[in-house]
Amino acid sequence: DPADDVVIEFTDAYYFDYVAIQGTATIETGIIDVMGTFRIEKSDSESDALKVAAEDVRVELVAGTFTVASFHNGSGVFVFRGGAGEGFAGEATLEFDVGMIACANPTRQAKRTLNGAQSVSR
Repeated sequence: DPADDVVIEFTDAYYFDYVAIQGTATIETGIIDVMGTFRIEKSDSESDALKVAAEDVRVELVAGTFTVASFHNGSGVFVFRGGAGEGFAGEATLEFDVGMIACANPTRQAKRTLNGAQSVSR
């Protein structure tokens, strides 16, 4: 139920070193709807980094009840860093499904402002 609060409490020392949360989610804005399985990671060994992975992503661009464009079979990985190495790196792939806007299959985007290799679990 979206109205309920979820409290996650970690009491053992082990859990303060690394936290990963994974699950399916749907975000509906009325214009862009995003559905998929997401994994978010945070660890003390890389305290300035937040890592996000996504699989089975579907994105729909809608106008009322009309689907302007939809994409499926999406996946991606992203690393966001703060502090001295501030920036982000990421790559995402989506396949065009239906709609009045056509594009090449698959659509792949990559963006990087970070130097060096980055890793994210999927």
